[in-house]
Amino acid sequence: MRNDQYIEKVWDSQVGMSDTPAIERWLSEDEIDQQLRATERPAKLRRLGFIKNLYQGDSVEDAINREGHTKSTGYRWRRRWNNGGIEAMMPAYSGGRPEKLSA
Repeated sequence: MRNDQYIEKVWDSQVGMSDTPAIERWLSEDEIDQQLRATERPAKLRRLGFIKNLYQGDSVEDAINREGHTKSTGYRWRRRWNNGGIEAMMPAYSGGRPEKLSA
């Protein structure tokens, strides 16, 4: 587990999982709809759908259940959205397993 993942888990378990309705409005609902239609990335679709559900008044738990993820993921996504919008929510892929050296 990376250090930033550990910090997020500790944050979620201590103070980050309150169900307060606060959600930053980085995009309008129309802009979210446009991005939903334009993207082909499944990860982005799920995250935008989650945010749209929050905009429409769903609790974090209801919104994340619609996307098929756990409650802790919902609170993490909400926190990341509030801190930087959709780009902050996107997974940071490390590129996978390093290639083997050939002789």
